[in-house]
Amino acid sequence: MIPMNVTFEHDFQTMRESFFENAQEAFAILDKDLNFIDINKSFTESLKTGRDKLIGKNIIEFNSSIKNTERFRLYQKVLQTGESIILDDIRLHPNLGSYTIRVSCFKVGEGIGLAILNITDLRDAIDDLETFIYKCSHDMRTPVSNIYGLIQLALEDTKDPHTVEFLNMIKHQTDRLDHIIHQLANTSRLMHDNKIIYLVDLKTVVSDVIDSFSKIPDFEAIKFTVTSSSKEKFFSDKSLLICILENIIDNAIKYRNHDIQSLIDINMSDEKSGVRITIKDNGIGIDDDIQKNVFKMFYRGTNKSSGSGLGLYTVKHFIKKLKGEISLTSEKNTGTTFSFYIPNVNTDK
Repeated sequence: MIPMNVTFEHDFQTMRESFFENAQEAFAILDKDLNFIDINKSFTESLKTGRDKLIGKNIIEFNSSIKNTERFRLYQKVLQTGESIILDDIRLHPNLGSYTIRVSCFKVGEGIGLAILNITDLRDAIDDLETFIYKCSHDMRTPVSNIYGLIQLALEDTKDPHTVEFLNMIKHQTDRLDHIIHQLANTSRLMHDNKIIYLVDLKTVVSDVIDSFSKIPDFEAIKFTVTSSSKEKFFSDKSLLICILENIIDNAIKYRNHDIQSLIDINMSDEKSGVRITIKDNGIGIDDDIQKNVFKMFYRGTNKSSGSGLGLYTVKHFIKKLKGEISLTSEKNTGTTFSFYIPNVNTDK
């Protein structure tokens, strides 16, 4: 009589083999030298090759162009550290087709496992969405600018206080619409992988961003303090950095406490191989229970919110794009502090 645990182990092994072989994802197992030791049906179909042409062969034999790539170095890193990775938007070798894949690489015994998913349709949908957002945000800017110009002409042409009041209300709403369009344009940049790296003068960038708010009502009532102990030359994507600063400072201005002197302190300091920027205000603060949500798309945590809900979402993802990190501390009726670190691209070379 066969013991029950032996039967269970046999059945479980059969199920595992069936799962491996019949999964829609392409699976491969490689040894510590990156030789193929097992692949499933989806793997052979997706790569348009036979099982006998891969088993026992090194990954470099199969695709010689991979040897000096970041992808190959990351596979080796998984072997060394055991930490799993996910690589998106890898274009396969031209003679295998032009589709886009997502590769998950993880430790299996002394070797690695690869799970490959065809994300061509997803990539195409993202590209279509990117094009739509880009066209919408740019096509709307011209009529909004024209409306703004007409309002300015009308304000110069009329002395009637009621008309002036209504025109200023229209102007305010036009400003809001222009800000939302600007946020949409920024959001479309999240879908691009490219970054444009320049030597960045942090003090000048911060000063210019602050000046860009100078036309808002009661700007003179806000006291800005800017300090910097940063001495290293800093290389990064200047336009992304400007968007990050604009959105955080805009939040500090928007949610200031009108009953007290508004203070916004900005500090820059060298840290590790980059720079840390801290923006502290004494505004209305953020409730503890909603702090975890402030970086979500379209989230607005207070009935005083008048924005699109895209600002801090954009901030988080721009910082992620720059391989940085951001933290938030806040106390209700006391103020909020955003602190973010961005690595110096120049030191990574």
